[in-house]
Amino acid sequence: MADPSTNPSLAERLRTVQAGLRPDLEVSRHTFRNQPSYIVRNPITFQSHSLSPSDYHVLISLDADKPLSRIFDELVAARRLEQDQEELFYAFVVKLHQLGFLNLPITDGKALYSRFRRRQASQRRATITGFLFWRVPLFNPDSMLVRTLRYVRPLFSPVAVALWTVLMLCSAGIIWHRWDDFKQPLQTILVAENLAGLWVLLVVLKLIHEFGHAYVCKLFGGKVPEMGAYFICFTPCAYVDASASWGFASKRQRIAVSLGGMYVESIVAALALLVWNATGPSLLNSFAHQTVTLASIVTIAFNINPLMRYDGYYILSDLIEIPNLRARSNAQLQAVCKRWLLGIRSDVLPFSPAGRVLLFLYGACSSAWKAFLVVAICAGVALKVYILGAVMAAIYGFSVLWGTVVKFVAYLGKSSETAPVRGRAIALGAVVLAGVPLMVAAIPVCKPVKVRGVVATIGERPVRAQTSGFLRQYEVVPGQSVETGSVLCTLENAHVRAAADAARAQYALLNLEADCGLAQHPTTAAIVQRRAEHVRNIMRDAQRDADNLSVRAPLAGDVIDCDANPRSGRFIQEGDAIATIASGDWIVRAPVTAQQIADARPFVGQKVRVRLLGQTSRQLAGTVTDVAEIGSAKIVPRSLTQLGGGTVAVAPDTMTAAEPYFEIIVRLDDADARLPHGATALVNLHARPQTIGTQLHRSALRFLNKLRS
Repeated sequence: MADPSTNPSLAERLRTVQAGLRPDLEVSRHTFRNQPSYIVRNPITFQSHSLSPSDYHVLISLDADKPLSRIFDELVAARRLEQDQEELFYAFVVKLHQLGFLNLPITDGKALYSRFRRRQASQRRATITGFLFWRVPLFNPDSMLVRTLRYVRPLFSPVAVALWTVLMLCSAGIIWHRWDDFKQPLQTILVAENLAGLWVLLVVLKLIHEFGHAYVCKLFGGKVPEMGAYFICFTPCAYVDASASWGFASKRQRIAVSLGGMYVESIVAALALLVWNATGPSLLNSFAHQTVTLASIVTIAFNINPLMRYDGYYILSDLIEIPNLRARSNAQLQAVCKRWLLGIRSDVLPFSPAGRVLLFLYGACSSAWKAFLVVAICAGVALKVYILGAVMAAIYGFSVLWGTVVKFVAYLGKSSETAPVRGRAIALGAVVLAGVPLMVAAIPVCKPVKVRGVVATIGERPVRAQTSGFLRQYEVVPGQSVETGSVLCTLENAHVRAAADAARAQYALLNLEADCGLAQHPTTAAIVQRRAEHVRNIMRDAQRDADNLSVRAPLAGDVIDCDANPRSGRFIQEGDAIATIASGDWIVRAPVTAQQIADARPFVGQKVRVRLLGQTSRQLAGTVTDVAEIGSAKIVPRSLTQLGGGTVAVAPDTMTAAEPYFEIIVRLDDADARLPHGATALVNLHARPQTIGTQLHRSALRFLNKLRS
């Protein structure tokens, strides 16, 4: 093996090389934070790179007729560079060559072969993981955009923007006033029968979104050389290359291009909202609701989110005037970690302290969001297709997590930068890879468990009609207190009353006949007497039916579930519910999942706090009196389901949930006698502290159980 000290440096290899700048590069000058910056764009790869004034001066100094050593000497003579920066100069030239800005012949076979092997490995990793994020260029839309620009130009005029503002205000008002109606279908929007339509709708919305970017870019004179499709988790989403906007000198124009897609998509969403507001339950109404939901949720979660390299990222980069925001924030994050963990001082980025803090926070948040997104996508796919989700998790776990760990260990153990602090670096690696996870897993955390329930009473007795009849009037209203025997409502049935009157008359006639014939015809009188007894039984039943036309309370209590606006003359069948009488202590019936049972571990006698929704300042004390041992997927209180504005997702036709729920009964200790029966209450179950490791272990087990089910 050759001695490393004998390997020639970059300066020794490149002094005699002549490198010229490509004449087709596009350069634009910008000002960021009162500092000039030069954006160099490669028209072949459509990639851009930001250069500082000093780097740009080095770039334009390159001359194909001069060797690099002569160019370096001229820069030193002009005091653009220092003599000890020779190696940095040649490294910068190599970087420009890698960016495709110039041609640089390098004859070092080992270096070329090493770079070739690294490129091959990178391509293999991209092939393995790229099937989830597959990019397919389709055509050059520039000429088509030129021909059709005059038709869409009015859409981006000041008048159109003013009308758009009014439209957005109207949309916000509709959502504000009809929020309960709008959120009700959200619980079932992802049911199986909707997925195909949502898939097609998402593709159409993203196509409209990308055309918005393209037309705004073309409006300001930029070229749009490519349009294609991204296959993200097998869902095609359109894309356009509007990177020409990076060369716009006006920050307002660059931001306008980034906002163009969301601007057009928001118009579609607002028009769909107007359709939804103007139509009743129908296929058109459902389609409009889905359009609004996709256009808003996807925009908020992806396009306008600055933590992902979509529209929001470039808007934030222009607003804070920091080009290459992702790369610089990662560099600042690494510099801070090296400084505080290893004591290694890196070159300070040319920003104010506040700017460096902003870069650090952005780098940390974007890294955390990327990890969260990968885990969420893998888990979401695994819940639908177990094998595919497991493969995705394995691929990302190996390529991302394992690759990061290997690079981290190699940096700590082999990097020349950590050589002066090797012992500290090894100790840090042990702490980060083993100590920190163990300490975090051992932290006890009290995870609050809040469940929804309905207010009820211990004794609830439904009152039903014992006789059929036409409703005459209700004598009570909901919430009214009644005593035993109080009349709740009166029914009218002429046949029942006539039967009672006829039975009474016949009974009186038979008694009179029996009394008259008792002395002269005792035998006949005895027969008549037996007939009278039979008729008396008939009369008693008929009179009971007549009395039941006045429906009375069987016990004292409060009237609930009573028709507050009865329709007079409505026919009531025998057995129909008239009202419900509630009596006894106030309770809350709350259905909870098996996961909530495991987290909270409720027990009989446990003290809890209860709050009625809509009464934020009032809390009630309660005691758990019963915990069901057998769960049921049948959810009876409609108000707890998505159909009544609740959180439990059920099938609308069967009212059954996807998992069993266990009922907990909480007796309210200090409640007064005038609570709203049937109101929704929030029960705060004081969960016992559990370590983070235990919670993660249980979450993993529950996740695996869902995959098997």
